[in-house]
Amino acid sequence: MRYESNYTSRSIKIGWNEPEDPNGLVKSYLLEYRRSDDVSYIIFFKVEYCLLKCFFKGQVVKECVRQSDFVNSQRTILMTDLLPGNYCVQVRTVSLAGTGEPTKEFCFIIEV
Repeated sequence: MRYESNYTSRSIKIGWNEPEDPNGLVKSYLLEYRRSDDVSYIIFFKVEYCLLKCFFKGQVVKECVRQSDFVNSQRTILMTDLLPGNYCVQVRTVSLAGTGEPTKEFCFIIEV
């Protein structure tokens, strides 16, 4: 997984390599996000292609990104409006054969 962030904004752009030999036609990617620090308030964020979501400490939020949207955005996703804190994300490929195993978890810090 790769990312771009200047650590002073409330956004991060993440990207990943598409599978070299997928188990069927890739339809979408399942992004799984969570706050990884010790917070008890609600965190709001939005992903470029998805609706505003919220989650509580430790809760995993799942977002679906169409494969065509991912490719059209130079194989990246922009997460915006993040509150300061620690976050972790992982990605699963969704193909005609089903949902694949998650990538290694990628964690990052938003400092504003």
